[in-house]
Amino acid sequence: MKLRAWLSYEACGAVLLLSGCGAWNVLPNWVTPAASPLSGNWLVVGSLSNFGPGFAQGQAKPPFNLAVSLNVTGGKVTGYASTAFICTNTGAGGAGELVTASIGADGSFELQPPMLGTGVPTVTFDVRGVVPQTAGGTWSGTYTATDTNNGCTSTSGAFTAVPIMPVTGTYAATGTLSSQGSSSSTPMTITATFQQGAIGASSTSTKVNSQNVLNGNIAVQGSPCFSSGTINSMEGAVFGSSVQAVYTMNDGSELFVSGYIRDATVSTIELVGFLVNGGQCDKEFGFFGTSLVRQ
Repeated sequence: MKLRAWLSYEACGAVLLLSGCGAWNVLPNWVTPAASPLSGNWLVVGSLSNFGPGFAQGQAKPPFNLAVSLNVTGGKVTGYASTAFICTNTGAGGAGELVTASIGADGSFELQPPMLGTGVPTVTFDVRGVVPQTAGGTWSGTYTATDTNNGCTSTSGAFTAVPIMPVTGTYAATGTLSSQGSSSSTPMTITATFQQGAIGASSTSTKVNSQNVLNGNIAVQGSPCFSSGTINSMEGAVFGSSVQAVYTMNDGSELFVSGYIRDATVSTIELVGFLVNGGQCDKEFGFFGTSLVRQ
């Protein structure tokens, strides 16, 4: 499965996430590239707890939430964003590429989603900021956002972006896998080891690049079908608040995993997708509501 641009979901929709547990926690010697102070994962507006399925439920929350993964090359900013727009009785969110932005002589830049086709998009936003002057610095600016759905209102304001740590590390989770229509489930533990960033990562798309690409392994205990797997080349990445990966498992099947980062230190990743494709465990799914916990 290829990672796709501008995924969208309504109130209880779901995307894919990552998970893992087992003994695979030794990574190859991938080298994280040197980067502009702007390159990396950022929470721009709102809270990381508001992204993903169920974000429209519960207490009052900020109407607009935006997280981005940015990469700077040759004075240009490329990146991917995840959004959540919370309205009176519902909400919507999505993920997709950003328009490539030029950095001005004063360090200023502008982030926007692309205008696709002739239709007017439901959710639009415009973020203006200035590149940090030093490594480890943050950046500030202003934003406007609009959702044309009923019960939604435009919003705007100032922000100071919060850096989200790289996903690099080892995570573990315990959950179950089931088949559609089956009343039984298989308990499993998983351990996923990730490395975010790799020099020389190349792609025909700007959505997976040397800054947000994920490499790594997963170890599984309890499955009758497979015990380990490796992320396919250029099929693992961090997209703002979202983490996604496609693994080839040691029985020849593929495992699709996705989830949402829940805090800026990436202590947990809440899984929203865990699906097997092929092999004897074809179409088994699970781990809903389970979190990968940093070890």
